[in-house]
Amino acid sequence: MPNTVQASNYYCDEKVSIGDVTNKLVNCLLEDKNISPIKLDNKLAYKINVIPTDYGSEKVIKVADLDSSYPNLELSYDLSFANNFDFAMGGKLLGLAPNNILSGGIKRDDNAVSGWSVRTVFGKSGGVGAYFYLPNDQQKYGNFFYLNKVNLKVDTKYKITLKVAVNTEKQRGKICLSASQYSEGGLQLLHEKCKGNLVFSNNSNKQDYISKLLFSFFHGGHSKVYSPKGSSSVNFNNIELSTKEESND
Repeated sequence: MPNTVQASNYYCDEKVSIGDVTNKLVNCLLEDKNISPIKLDNKLAYKINVIPTDYGSEKVIKVADLDSSYPNLELSYDLSFANNFDFAMGGKLLGLAPNNILSGGIKRDDNAVSGWSVRTVFGKSGGVGAYFYLPNDQQKYGNFFYLNKVNLKVDTKYKITLKVAVNTEKQRGKICLSASQYSEGGLQLLHEKCKGNLVFSNNSNKQDYISKLLFSFFHGGHSKVYSPKGSSSVNFNNIELSTKEESND
């Protein structure tokens, strides 16, 4: 089966359920040498040490199974970049997937291919987008869309929200992404964008429902242009999963 996540140490031993999963991920995430626990607002958070490589930065990839599978799911998390963080040419952030994860340039020009993935991404100059592989894509790599006029800054706290609706007999496939910024006045929505009429499943099979949380962070990319200028860090916390019914409007 097309599945680029093959290394056993990518996978978490414990399943996670709907709700705040920040604490539930601790045993799995701290297996990675580049992740350390910190406190932000008196709550557990994860600091990712960003180490440049010849192709981007060292990959932090962890995959957590959900306790069930869902046709609709919302993933949200808080994110902040250290003051010396270099966005370079962009990279990958957290996302969602079914049992079979499509990523990494996997060939998928056959209707027999199943699976998909959706990850949030940061772009050059701090853009925020969604990067998604679908089973019927003809190109080698995934599809992008970015939020309009959103450029994340260092030393600023944001909330990123990703909603995925898998196409079923009752609904069309859809991805919605939003970014909000924390300020003294509260949480301010910067922009939200949706992309609809997407085919995640060719036969509305429940095997294509959302069943995995992808915890990932890295620059790249497969070439030196994706490498950041130096080492830095990024913080994640308030990682939450919730079920949401998506409108087909």
